[in-house]
Amino acid sequence: MKKNFMISLLICILTLGALHINASAAAGNYSFRDMVGFLDVLDIMNELSDEKYSSEISRMDFAVIAAKMIGISESESPAEDYFYDIPNDHWGKFSINMLVERGIISVNEQRLFRPNDTITVSEAVVILVRLMNMGYDAELAGGYPRGYMNVANSYDIVSSTVTANN
Repeated sequence: MKKNFMISLLICILTLGALHINASAAAGNYSFRDMVGFLDVLDIMNELSDEKYSSEISRMDFAVIAAKMIGISESESPAEDYFYDIPNDHWGKFSINMLVERGIISVNEQRLFRPNDTITVSEAVVILVRLMNMGYDAELAGGYPRGYMNVANSYDIVSSTVTANN
């Protein structure tokens, strides 16, 4: 179930990416197969292979896929490095720093991202809600994690059976 949920979350990111790429094309109703096909065209399906993601996805992998879907360009350069636990030569450092600069990811007091930790449902929902520019609404609804889950549930981003404890 967790694998299907994470793929569903990634498909939500795909939908956001489709909105970013072509708002009129995103307005249609697409099946799961259509969305997976679009991920394949964007060469993201290789990153979602069963070999790499059997049932969990790391915080770094999820964030980098989210960054790709909103068009974070490798030509942009972040003003600073935000996390101490991501080495300068790490393949995902640029994307993470850009997500911080765009307000999608927050920096904690310790400035630790924990890139190899498995992302929780609550953490993934925060990224999705902020990608859709609804972070302010989520903060007004109670903040992390319940406010974000409430906003995600109200917009059918996640099923009402998914809780902040997942």
